Amino acid sequence: MKKSIICTIMLIFILVINDSTWASNGYNYWTNQEYFSDFWWRYKGTIQFVPSYKTTKESGYGLKSGENVKQAYINYTRKKDGKDESVCGGRHYTKKAKCADNNSTYKVTANASDSLNIFTNKTKFWYNWIYF
Repeated sequence: MKKSIICTIMLIFILVINDSTWASNGYNYWTNQEYFSDFWWRYKGTIQFVPSYKTTKESGYGLKSGENVKQAYINYTRKKDGKDESVCGGRHYTKKAKCADNNSTYKVTANASDSLNIFTNKTKFWYNWIYF
């Protein structure tokens, strides 16, 4: 009985929770999707930018107003021995834009997996923008 209640609660949690958080202005944005697949938590993160787009106050999370992005990265980490350790092979960087007049889209994606063990450290999504 107790086991079936725990399984039911976990199933509801898995079906209801889908963290698809993102900030977008149409040019520069990031996404972080969490989903359940094959008895694993799966994570898929994406970050993209257009160097010619000058950011504004309304541009989205973490973007400095009045700047042009040159490069960006994403990473997934988990605590190990008190330190954040990458679980996706380290930071995933976009290519570096050569100039702020460039209208090309620069994009990178990273994936990570996590067990269903609720007693282990949670996987965290990190991102950063690098400016000209």
